[in-house]
Amino acid sequence: MKGREGVPVYTFLFDSYFLRIILPISILLLIYISFIPMTMIIVVYFLYTSYIHFYTKRIAKQVYINREKENRKLFINETDELAIDIHNDAPVTIAHGKLHFVLDRNIEVMESDFFHKSLNDTRYTVNFEQKKKTINRMRIPFKAKARGVYSIEELDLIIHDSFGTSSVHFPTINHGDTEIIVYPERLEVQNLAILNLDRIGEEEVPHSYLADETSVIGIKPYEKESFRQIHWKATAKMQSMYAKQYQPITNKRYTIMLYITEPNGLTIHQKGEKLISHTAFLCSYLISKKFSYELYVNDLTKEGVFKLPLHTGIDHLQKTLEKLARLHDDLRFVREDYFLSIAKESMERSNELIYVNGDQPPNIRMGTKYFYIGGEGELRRVGGMEKKPN
Repeated sequence: MKGREGVPVYTFLFDSYFLRIILPISILLLIYISFIPMTMIIVVYFLYTSYIHFYTKRIAKQVYINREKENRKLFINETDELAIDIHNDAPVTIAHGKLHFVLDRNIEVMESDFFHKSLNDTRYTVNFEQKKKTINRMRIPFKAKARGVYSIEELDLIIHDSFGTSSVHFPTINHGDTEIIVYPERLEVQNLAILNLDRIGEEEVPHSYLADETSVIGIKPYEKESFRQIHWKATAKMQSMYAKQYQPITNKRYTIMLYITEPNGLTIHQKGEKLISHTAFLCSYLISKKFSYELYVNDLTKEGVFKLPLHTGIDHLQKTLEKLARLHDDLRFVREDYFLSIAKESMERSNELIYVNGDQPPNIRMGTKYFYIGGEGELRRVGGMEKKPN
């Protein structure tokens, strides 16, 4: 996408207003005073002035920064690069160009001879020259240092002529179209093994009573299974009765509720980064086990409290990590009581609930026990006896 045209700026001696004054005076001097050196100076002055006006107008109209909307998605401490393409479609060379931009402190620009960093470590300058009818493809290598969503800010392009007598200032691009989405760190959640237990009534057992009979994963000693479950080849080879062992069916579905703020619901909790990182780890774990989940966060969107619908798979995890990356104090949040009431109305009733906050388990009247993760990062079942897996 092309930006707006640049604005030519001239020093006083070459400005249009000064030319209106000096032009009639120069004509009178040439008519009434025959002095060759003065005549040569006047001719050279007007030729040069005509050139720089032609130069700046062509630059202003035919030079632009190509702005393509795209995202850079990465984890903390990973590296990538930003692309800035300067198109010079003008019939003149860019003699001296300067590109200024600002990047957040959490995006570290890698060392390069092309970039000059300001004293505050956030503003950068690139000096360049560029031939006519070419594209200058600048690449800015960077390293992500913290979770969040970032972009190039205050992108300024200024082009000078060879002698600094004129320049073209292009409108500032306050916010770049390319987003840098830095996913949160995945901080381990303790005791996740209890999610692998199936609850039969009030008892938890480390296996499933259902199996996929189209997926044989091995053999086991015969334990009075049906006739069609006997593994005849293994029985003949081992000279003892063996049965087929099928892939267990686990149709586990969860509702994850992340209450990210302090109890007043105004600002992100002091343990907010830990809560986000624990949630990222939990969701990654569920996806690795091919479990499904829906995610609620207590920030308000146009549709109400944020909800990521029930699903599974890598795309679902990417949407989760992106949402977690976008959490910040400027969002509108809701208090815990309202969050619980809204989420309970729309959540999947058959799902197991995992609640995450930074203080203590809330009093959730769900008619059943639920899982809880606090700032310490341990998963536990709330409201009843917990049984550890063998």
